Amino acid sequence: MLKAVDKILKDGCSKSDDRVCRSRGGESCAFDGAMIVLQPIADAAHIVHGPIACCGNSWEGRGTLSTKGNLYRMGFTTDMTELDIVYGSEDRLYSAILSTYEAVKPSAIFVYATCVSGLTGEDIEAVCRKAEEFLNSKGDSARGMKSPLRVIPVNAPGFIGPKNLGNRIAGEILLDYVIGTGEPPYTTAYDINLIGEYNIAGDLWLVEPLLREAGIRVLSRITGDSTFEEITYAHRAELNVVVCSRALVNVAKEMERRYGIPYIEVSFFGKTEMTKALRAIGSRFKVLSSRIEEIIEREERRLEKRLKEFSHLRGKRAVLYTGGVKSWSFISALLDLGIEIVAVGTKKSTLEDEEKMKEILGKDAPLVEDVTPANLRRLMKEQEADILVAGGRNLYLAMKEGFPFVDVNQERHTPYAGYEGLVNLAEDISKSIRFFSQESAARDSLRAEKSKTRRSPQKIGDFPGQRCQELKIKEPGGIPEESRIFRGRDA
Repeated sequence: MLKAVDKILKDGCSKSDDRVCRSRGGESCAFDGAMIVLQPIADAAHIVHGPIACCGNSWEGRGTLSTKGNLYRMGFTTDMTELDIVYGSEDRLYSAILSTYEAVKPSAIFVYATCVSGLTGEDIEAVCRKAEEFLNSKGDSARGMKSPLRVIPVNAPGFIGPKNLGNRIAGEILLDYVIGTGEPPYTTAYDINLIGEYNIAGDLWLVEPLLREAGIRVLSRITGDSTFEEITYAHRAELNVVVCSRALVNVAKEMERRYGIPYIEVSFFGKTEMTKALRAIGSRFKVLSSRIEEIIEREERRLEKRLKEFSHLRGKRAVLYTGGVKSWSFISALLDLGIEIVAVGTKKSTLEDEEKMKEILGKDAPLVEDVTPANLRRLMKEQEADILVAGGRNLYLAMKEGFPFVDVNQERHTPYAGYEGLVNLAEDISKSIRFFSQESAARDSLRAEKSKTRRSPQKIGDFPGQRCQELKIKEPGGIPEESRIFRGRDA
């Protein structure tokens, strides 16, 4: 495991061709990063070797969708306890692998180390080898695959680093255990791989039809809406298209070194970036360039018509805080809608991401490192922003402060990729702004109504028929003599 970490980790990566950068703090854990990369492989089982919370708290943390199976929505765990820490739990893991196979007959099994199993020294590689040999010796053909069953250890316990490091380790796992181990039924001259596209909320389904119409075939998806088998023959593609370079660019670089497959980095968010992506792919397949231009012209014409109803968004001001490729590609998408960017959070962005932000917004781009809730609140008010575009963790800040908010991170349920996705984004922003403006107007109206109907403070004696008028005040203190005597509840 340490060799794998050393191989892919380096500071100052912007000037390195062979290694990738160390991400910044506050970004979950390496286990979570590895799991969200591999779990979209929908026909594989994913076993978490650790306490049940590691599996439960990370379940459905990413809104990936699939048409290839439902195992990505199932959680398997060894549920380690205190006794397992004392006596070891390799036998428990071995039994869990066999039980999982018998229960769901997956095409492959990924076994994830966690902080607890990592600190206690569990040898998950040896357990996986033993289980793989036993299961393959049974000769079970129920899986429908000709190749042997793979039981793959993912040794990325959370304590070794942040989520981004876990992403890269998952990429190394695919390179070492999966890619290059199978052959496709057939190949074409226009086969590509999509790397780092996880089909969040169905993003891929808004992009792939356009590629298919242009004559481009997606051979392997790494890993959104994918199967284990299709990743095994990813090495037969003609081009790697890296969608989230921050996560899996190490896979593209290594495939270029091993198999000679060139790669490009693109984004599918927004009209500008989607058009650039199609042209970048088309430039590698000269024969398809004219067809791609026809598709671009048609889709942009349709988009222009559909965005007319959202013309009121022009001139609105937004604070953007997200990470990875979205940190700069959503800038482009918001600018496509005529929305001004008044601040961009960079805590989850790499140096390369920041350079791309400056390319789009200029050298004086309003980049902000401090993205604490207090500072986001201050930025929204000082910059007079109309909407906060961020991840789900900022939802409650927006609700509490009454800011219009749109979730663009992995927890979302609306696809924003491609031309159609930009319409979805415009619609969600419009709905959010209108909702909060109506809520604010309703609150102001209610406060005004209450202030009108509120009675002014009254003095003693102003109430008609009040009892004190009938009482004779016996002493200067103003306390009626009869009220000094306690007569119980019914007095």
